[in-house]
Parts: sequence; structure tokens; C-alpha cells
Amino acid sequence: MEQDLRQLGVAAVVDYLPEGKRCQEPRARYLGTSVDRVVQVNAGASFTLHPETIGAGQTLVATATFNDPTDTDSGSVIGFELAEGPVAPCTQLDSDQVAE
Repeated sequence: MEQDLRQLGVAAVVDYLPEGKRCQEPRARYLGTSVDRVVQVNAGASFTLHPETIGAGQTLVATATFNDPTDTDSGSVIGFELAEGPVAPCTQLDSDQVAE
């Protein structure tokens, strides 16, 4: 996804995390998002990116966790944030772990 976004002229950082993990925050100075999300129960989700709202020096940060399709109690999660300035690498923590 990161390469596809860059081909569209969007500076992006995309991290794929195992279920039960998250990135230690803050990784950047977040401004909000430039993505519209539509979720349909049992039909997945779709996202609309608005690249014209991403300015110079800004980076789209996407973090995705995909569920185990054999586990009906797990779910997939994807989050989008718009950052200004540098974005630190993702340091993985357990989802319930408190950052020090």
C-alpha cells in the first residue's frame, strides 16, 4: 500500500502489525486524517483518500492489523492519521502494554 500511495504522490508510512500489537505513540505530530471511512457490517470497509488535502511536509500514517480468518472473535483494524514533520518507526507494544 505504501508504494501505491507514493505512486499517487502521497508521502506515506504503512505499518502492518500482528493481532494484539500496536505502535508506541506518539510517533509524530498528528493533525487529523484525510481519509473517509465507510464500514458495512459483514461486508468489509472501504476508504476514500483525499490526496489534495495532504500538504508539503505532511505524511499519511496507516497502521493495519488483520484478523485471523479462522477466528470469528478477532477483527481487523486499520487506522489513518495525517502527520506533519518526521514520523518515527513503529516500536511494537502489546495492545494492553503501557508505554514507558
